[in-house]
Amino acid sequence: MKCSLLVRAGVLVTDSDSEPLRDAAVCIQEDRIIAIGPYDSLHQKYKPERECGGLANLVMPGLINAHDHGRGPSALQMGIPDDHLESWILDLMRLPPVDAFNNTAFSALEQLESGITTTTNSFYQGSDYAETFEKTLAAYRQTGIRAGLILSTLDRSIVVELLESVKPTLPVALQGFVAQLLTQQSATDQTQYFELLKQYQQQLSDGRQWVLGGPVSVHWCSQSLLEQIWEVTTELGLAIQTHLLESPYQKSSAQRRYGKSAVQFMDEAGLLTPNLSCAHCVHTTEDDIQRLSRAGVSVVHNAGSNLRLRNGVMPLPLMLEHGVNVALGLDSQTLNDDADMFQEMRLVSR
Repeated sequence: MKCSLLVRAGVLVTDSDSEPLRDAAVCIQEDRIIAIGPYDSLHQKYKPERECGGLANLVMPGLINAHDHGRGPSALQMGIPDDHLESWILDLMRLPPVDAFNNTAFSALEQLESGITTTTNSFYQGSDYAETFEKTLAAYRQTGIRAGLILSTLDRSIVVELLESVKPTLPVALQGFVAQLLTQQSATDQTQYFELLKQYQQQLSDGRQWVLGGPVSVHWCSQSLLEQIWEVTTELGLAIQTHLLESPYQKSSAQRRYGKSAVQFMDEAGLLTPNLSCAHCVHTTEDDIQRLSRAGVSVVHNAGSNLRLRNGVMPLPLMLEHGVNVALGLDSQTLNDDADMFQEMRLVSR
């Protein structure tokens, strides 16, 4: 029988329920695993065209980065220091431009080196949305990593909200500067957004890249836009990912806006569904967690990012106690800017 590649392992991990295999191998024909078992028997049966690995290697399933932004050089590496989330987001306006293809490819290669074979990209672009998305998609295709691209949109920008709130208190010269910044803020055209969502849902059919619906954040979208995203993604059979209760400011602003927690608002509006994953969820109460669990919502824990941007520690033990499905994400903001999922797992464990 034909075998294009045989990967040998001193220790081979297949899944969490089975004992690891010793001196074993994975037999691959083109892009499919066709056999797993003892190295000697597979080597003799399949006579592989090529071999790699050895007794010193651990072979395991690829890791999944469940929430990311596809940034290659980090904000810190480009001169933006870590800060409280909202201040940091304002500082991101000073980031130098980076070519979208190179940025995404650098990020993907760093993740592959860490053992991540499936990633996500919470993609948002105020202008040149389609052109930038095409470059991002091309980078994932060329590097070979699997990627869920979260096409994101908003209609209540936190940047605009914060700048408008502080503008009246500033000296006249700074008010002019802030007014200039506000004119540079361009929101996504919603008609174009939904057209792109439908276009790429049809276009990306090979399973290596796919799209999700994405309100940038529950806190950055009106209720009508949220409901429209849920309606269209349900029609298209797409999953949704959003940011939720990442910072203390988001918790307090949701309370002011809705008169209740953001999770309670979503629950009562019918927005908590099994096809939804929520990144961060740091400032959730036990009632919030029970609502997420009952609805079958998944949560993505971003421990390193939460610490770097001073958001706090997500109540992970309580999430697990209530049966919430929790995944891990790097958020393009790992402790050492190295996309190291093993370091993130160690941090979460501790």
